[in-house]
Amino acid sequence: MEVGKGARREAVDYFLSRTACRLIAMNGDPTKPAIAAAQAYFLVQTHRMEIEEQRSADQQRLDMRNKVTESFKRIAGVAQDAGVVRQAIFHDARYRGLYGLPMREVKKRKGIKDKENLLDRAGSMELSANDFQMNLAAEVIATKGIKGEAAAIALNQRIGHEVRETMRKEGATLPENLPVEPPISEVRKRLAKVSKAAVEKKSSDPSIGS
Repeated sequence: MEVGKGARREAVDYFLSRTACRLIAMNGDPTKPAIAAAQAYFLVQTHRMEIEEQRSADQQRLDMRNKVTESFKRIAGVAQDAGVVRQAIFHDARYRGLYGLPMREVKKRKGIKDKENLLDRAGSMELSANDFQMNLAAEVIATKGIKGEAAAIALNQRIGHEVRETMRKEGATLPENLPVEPPISEVRKRLAKVSKAAVEKKSSDPSIGS
């Protein structure tokens, strides 16, 4: 490389990874225009990533909650066909087996109001456990031809207990100890807001989708 007055000297070239470039930019002198521009860019990108991660987590939880709703309808129908009249007692048996407590006590332990649906405050892991228990119970009751309310309730609680024991053996956090999540209604509102913003952005920018 030339250093002045035609003189030349050897220098070492450095090839930086993307991460190294990012670290240099984020820790550089912000009074330099190039550094200031890079820092502003990464700040915006970080914010966008945080929004996308939140949206993805919200969508996953909402999808799982909707799936549990369908599973609940399935087990309720199977229970009715088996002769269950007291559906509330039948479903409470799931909580007694899966959580080791009746639903009312689970709510009290988690600080959830009586009028709130417990599953509306559950995270993905807790929803998955309930979904698996309900589908397994529905399958067993139907395939084994379980008849009678007492037999169906007992089986529902037993399967809940077996799912609980599997979680315990694998070292997973038991359902009653899983953290309470914000109401699912808030998740729906956030997703609707993000969706509305995306639609408005698309309609205001003719180049999008063209």
